[in-house]
Amino acid sequence: MPENSSQLFISCVSDDFEKQTARFPGFRSALAGYLRRADCTVKVQEDFRQSADVNTVGKLAGYVKDCRAVVHLLGKLPGSVANETARKAMQARIVGSLKGEVGSWKVDAKAELAEARRLIENHNYNRRLPELRDAESLIL
Repeated sequence: MPENSSQLFISCVSDDFEKQTARFPGFRSALAGYLRRADCTVKVQEDFRQSADVNTVGKLAGYVKDCRAVVHLLGKLPGSVANETARKAMQARIVGSLKGEVGSWKVDAKAELAEARRLIENHNYNRRLPELRDAESLIL
C-alpha cells in the first residue's frame, strides 16, 4: 500500500488534453484541480524538471510507484517517446519485478506480456510494439 493513499499521477499527451490548441484544452488541469480539492496529491509530467541531464523516466517511475492510481487519458496523438537509454533501463526494472512477485501479488510475466500484446494489437497502438518486443526478448 502506498505511503500516501491519495497520491495520484495524471498521464496524457498535453497536445490532446492541456494546451490551448488541444481537442480538450485545460482538461488535465481541471481534473487535477478537482482531485486536489478532494485532498488528493496530484502530479503531472510537467511537475518534474525535464532536461538532457535529468532522467525524467526514472523520476516519474519513482513517483508513480508510490501512487494509489495512475489516471491515463487516451487521446488521438502519440506524444513523445522517452530517451532510449532511460526507456531500456526502466524496462529492465519492470521486467526484473515481473519475475516472481510484485508486492503481495503473484505475477505471470508471460501472461502479462500476452495481454499487453493483445491490447496493443486490438487498439492499434503499434508505436508501443518495439517496447513490447524488448520486454518479450527479456522474458520469453
